[in-house]
Amino acid sequence: MNNMLSGKAKKLGLAMAVAGSLAGFIPTSITPVAQAQWVVTDPAHTLQTIVAEVARAADAAAQIQNQIKQYEDMLKQGRIFDASVFDKIVGLIQELAGLYGQSQGLAGQLPEFDEQFRSVYKDYETYLASIGEEKDFAVQQYDRWNKTNFDSMRTSMRSAGINVSAIDDEEAVLARLVERSATAEGRMQAVQAGNEIAAMQVQQLQKLRLMYNDMIQSQNQYLSNEVERRTIEDAFLDDFTEDEMKDGQRRGF
Repeated sequence: MNNMLSGKAKKLGLAMAVAGSLAGFIPTSITPVAQAQWVVTDPAHTLQTIVAEVARAADAAAQIQNQIKQYEDMLKQGRIFDASVFDKIVGLIQELAGLYGQSQGLAGQLPEFDEQFRSVYKDYETYLASIGEEKDFAVQQYDRWNKTNFDSMRTSMRSAGINVSAIDDEEAVLARLVERSATAEGRMQAVQAGNEIAAMQVQQLQKLRLMYNDMIQSQNQYLSNEVERRTIEDAFLDDFTEDEMKDGQRRGF
């Protein structure tokens, strides 16, 4: 019996160690393998990689915000800029537009990762319900994030006096911002709106990183629970099989 318990403990310890090694390493492609349905990982494309990209994007947004804010302060002080400085401002606004598109692309992968995970682990929804999460929580989070992002950008531009009321497309709104930054009369408006949008992007990218971390934590906890459950089931099966073999030996089979 002691040897049997020792074997169970070793199995449980090994299983939990494997589960722990999966932390932060859920891949873009998840496929079932044999009975255990272990995760097949592509080290170059993991959720951790996406989280790192989000963090870098947030840093880039902060840098753009700082630079635009400096130009905004100088314009408010009546500083006169030559053409080369205004070219730099246009470049920053273009960078901001590109960064916005990048953040949308990173956010758009959140529901896809969640769907891939569920396609392999069918009872993941039951687990989510057991911890009080909605089954479509990842999609709902993304939808709220995306709507907040676009609404905040439009509000920033309207407050700067840029009319975007008739524009419902994000790319078109950002194109209007770049267009305004290239004209003498629109530069101050573009710089003001760009500063607010950049600050908003920093906050939104931080929220996006938290959303990914929440999903990683939830999926890893689920995998850990599954490993522990299967290990306990295997231990009981080993126990039952051993008892049956002993009974058979006692009966002379």
